[in-house]
Amino acid sequence: IGNCKLLSRFLVDYNQIDELPKSIGQLSELTENLLCHLKDSVSVVLSRNDFNSFPIGDKTQYKNVKHFRLDYNRLEIFEAVQLSENTQLTTLNLCNNNIITLDFTGIETLKHLVELDLSYNQIGHLPDSIGELVSLEILDLTRNRLE
Repeated sequence: IGNCKLLSRFLVDYNQIDELPKSIGQLSELTENLLCHLKDSVSVVLSRNDFNSFPIGDKTQYKNVKHFRLDYNRLEIFEAVQLSENTQLTTLNLCNNNIITLDFTGIETLKHLVELDLSYNQIGHLPDSIGELVSLEILDLTRNRLE
């Protein structure tokens, strides 16, 4: 796929992907893509696949992403530090996973996050550090195990 230099959109929703090809980082024209090795991508859509962990190598690969969708996968843990280099993120959708644990260490870097969807997971406790998301307008925790 790395040879398709003019490719501007690469969407693979509704697949069974659990690992991403490294060659996707060579696609310099992508503005919306599967994986963001690219510093200029605006949207990353990894919905409806089989990821059981956050697909990350270098934390800077998501640096300028504004919209991140990792919904309908098999994630069990979300660690905010995985997005700690991002200062542009406005929308993060992690709904319909198996998230039990939220580690919000580093969450303060997501100062532009407006919408966080954690619905339909297994979350039992919301960390106090959620209060550090000063721009948050929408927080969806529907169908979790909160007490």
